[in-house]
Amino acid sequence: MASSGYFVYDEQYVHIYGEEKYRALLKDSQTGNSVESILDDLSEGTPIYFFVRSIPKFNLGEEIYITTDGFPYCSVMRGTSHILCIGIKRQRCLFQMEKDIAHRIRKAHKEH
Repeated sequence: MASSGYFVYDEQYVHIYGEEKYRALLKDSQTGNSVESILDDLSEGTPIYFFVRSIPKFNLGEEIYITTDGFPYCSVMRGTSHILCIGIKRQRCLFQMEKDIAHRIRKAHKEH
């Protein structure tokens, strides 16, 4: 698939036949091309396996950028980068950053 090299990634909780699973989505933020899969869990190896299967479906250069939420994906990105021999830069979603800041302001009782 065509790719700009700029991706967004997220998981959503889903219930399939009464079991909690995760819908993983990797989407090119400029072309709209995407890959999705149902994951059984979010242990470190599961997202790595998803990325290793998904990223090569795109036409890429030597480096890509992936925007994620606040979940600590550093080791997942390092592992994927090592396996695929591609540079991966992680960016944090601005909405998630704003949400975290608002939560900290509320928690510190600094709202005005």
